[in-house]
Amino acid sequence: MELRARGHGLDQPLRAPLTPFVDALPVPQRLIAAEHQGQLTVPIQTATHRFHRDLPESRIWGYDGTVPGPTIEVERGKPVMVEWRNELEGPLPVVETVAPQHADSDDVPVQCLPGLSGGTPDPRAGALSGHAVVHLHGGLTPASFDGWAENLFAPGQPAVFHYPMNQRAALLWYHDHVMGVTKFDVYAGLAGLWIVRDERERELRLPEGPPFEVPLLIQDRNFNLDDRGRLTGQLVHKTDPEVMEAFAPFTVVNGKVWPILDVQLPACHNPPVPGERVGVNCNATLLSEGYLFDERDAINRRSFLSYGFTTRLLGRAATGAEVAALPAAPADPEATSPPAAGADAPDTGLPETTFIRSALILTAPSPEGIIVASITG
Repeated sequence: MELRARGHGLDQPLRAPLTPFVDALPVPQRLIAAEHQGQLTVPIQTATHRFHRDLPESRIWGYDGTVPGPTIEVERGKPVMVEWRNELEGPLPVVETVAPQHADSDDVPVQCLPGLSGGTPDPRAGALSGHAVVHLHGGLTPASFDGWAENLFAPGQPAVFHYPMNQRAALLWYHDHVMGVTKFDVYAGLAGLWIVRDERERELRLPEGPPFEVPLLIQDRNFNLDDRGRLTGQLVHKTDPEVMEAFAPFTVVNGKVWPILDVQLPACHNPPVPGERVGVNCNATLLSEGYLFDERDAINRRSFLSYGFTTRLLGRAATGAEVAALPAAPADPEATSPPAAGADAPDTGLPETTFIRSALILTAPSPEGIIVASITG
């Protein structure tokens, strides 16, 4: 695969050190609150994880020891109690560094490259020992259970949080929120998706559960190199003197670098249709529709339909959707009104002025079937 480095007048090819589209897309474990009487237990653990077929295993921190954590599914208006158990061991499994220069000797920005790029590991990050606190991003949660950054608990300690779930259907995400080191803890793996369902959303007959609803958590990651220039699998969080955010070069979906998903069309669809719920959790990278679908794909992007943004559905689906998502932020270009609906856009059955809180939902025909995607921050 050929990448291109752009910036400072650059437009030069870079060879990807990992082969794309060789790993099947993993689907996170479902943790359905109704099947556990609304009482869940989620351990926060140190574990190992393989981000790509050709990478060694990486040491990570994960909810239930996985990257991403389980997808928690709840019903609107039905309270949920979660016991978060901090079972983390050892130091932070991420090397943090600042490269001494913005670009290498070939004038390629170091953010495009794996490894430390001449930087040295920060011992302060390396000394972090695993204190944790969990925040439900976008949840309507009482302050005492909202995971404020200083309400942390140490390894060996549990914390019980209560979530009323008095909110409309939405795709949310939960993550670590410790003061000053949230970016490192999330980078280490502490993130997962949280779906709120309600009957109003079900009226649209969108996919719910497998096989035609596939939650996707999109992230970016970097890895270290050994003395022979080979990727080691060790997570690297690298910035440079000109850019304070880390723009990691490897796109990770559900814990895999550039995975592949075969989509099939059910024998009868009117809808439901195959689909993805997509959570964008990149460290700093701005995502656009091109990150979801390659520009050479047979899918006609002009036929995409947008059904909603972040925590609301549109009154009528809009055609020609352009997806832009800031890191961990709502993908909602218009906060007050939906985009204009195309002539062929199907009616959701809701008045134009009615909004339901939901994630961004896109649909498009393809040779394999219908793709549905939803983006949240």
